[in-house]
Formats: sequence, C-alpha cells, structure tokens
Amino acid sequence: MVLRIEKKETSPIRKIGRYYAENGLVKAMRWIVGKSIKRIIDIRKFYILEKSLSENVPFIKAKIDVMFRMAEVQDIDYFKDILKPWDYWSGIIKKRFEKRQTCIICFHKNCVIGYVWISFVPETDKTLGLTVRPRDNESYGFDLFVLPEYRKDLIGYELISRWLQYSKAYGREKVIGVVAAWNKPMQMTTKLVFGFKLTKQLRSVEFFKRRGFIISSKII
Repeated sequence: MVLRIEKKETSPIRKIGRYYAENGLVKAMRWIVGKSIKRIIDIRKFYILEKSLSENVPFIKAKIDVMFRMAEVQDIDYFKDILKPWDYWSGIIKKRFEKRQTCIICFHKNCVIGYVWISFVPETDKTLGLTVRPRDNESYGFDLFVLPEYRKDLIGYELISRWLQYSKAYGREKVIGVVAAWNKPMQMTTKLVFGFKLTKQLRSVEFFKRRGFIISSKII
C-alpha cells in the first residue's frame, strides 16, 4: 500500500508548447528526445511488504471525529473532489467496483478525506506500474490516500487498521502491500507501528507502467 502523492496535472502538449516558447525549437526538440528516452529506460524500485494476521493486529484510532464505512458504487461521485483529473480516475474507480474490490472510505463533515482499496484478486496499479497477484490466503491493500491537511490526524493509520481487521474477518491469513523505495516514512510506519516486513524487491520500467510490467524480482 502506497501513500499516493498528488501531482499537478498538466497536459504533455501544454508542457511542450511552454518549453518551446521559452527555449526555442532546437532546445525543445532536445528536451522531447531526452524525456522520451527517460520514459523508456527509467527503472523504478518498489518493495513488497507483508504481515501475518495470526500475529497482533494493532488498531490505531484517528485523532479527530470521523466516520468510516465501506464504499458502494453509488458513492463514486464522492471521489470527484479528491481525484484529478476526474476523466482519468473515474474509469479506474468504476472498474474497481466492477471487479467487486472493497474500498474503505473516511468522511469528515460529509466529505471524503481518505480511503484505502482492498483486493483479493490480481490488481494492476497504473500509478506504480506493476501488477500484484495476492494468493488465496492474502489480502492486498493499495492506493491508500489521505488529503494532506488530515495526515497529521492519523487517518491513514486507522485506514490501515481497518484494512487489517477486514481482511482477518474474511479469513485471510496475510496482508500484503507495495511501497516505493523512496518512501522511507511509509516503510518505517508500516514496520514500527503495524509490524510489516519487507519481503521482496521489484523493479518496473516507466515505459510499461500501464501494463504492470516487472523487469526483475528478488527476495530480500
């Protein structure tokens, strides 16, 4: 499970146009070629983390008064305000509901401020660029997100706690997630607070991210 970081969305055409206007044709062409090569060879590193549900399952409660519940397909409009661009994300969210994946959402003052998705079947995460295939006894938690202004209130901690409890209630023996190699805070949180262990290192290529293509995998 990875804490998603919001990025300001700008279309590639606008970026190219702005760079051309500021630097001229030659530099713009060099910039485009450089970016294209980087997308092909850019290798990203991730870790698979896991926790046995036969061990202690800590429950961390949020510091503010919020409500958690399971999302339903009719809740899809709640995601509009926190997922940009919506034309892109709406299709992803609809497909997740079609696959009957579970989403725990958190409300504050009737607005969704965070969520975590849970899957018992293979899931390709186009943001990370990899596919995770949980076994029959595993629960995969992914796309954990909390609005930045609420992250200090332990919303993410309670979302993880509820994911663990939900998975255990459904007879899963283990939970697994993915964390980016650069995301040291999430690695430390899952290890020290919840008892997760890093078990496998994965490498994917930016060029193939939409297909979840893994170029290497090794046990840690």
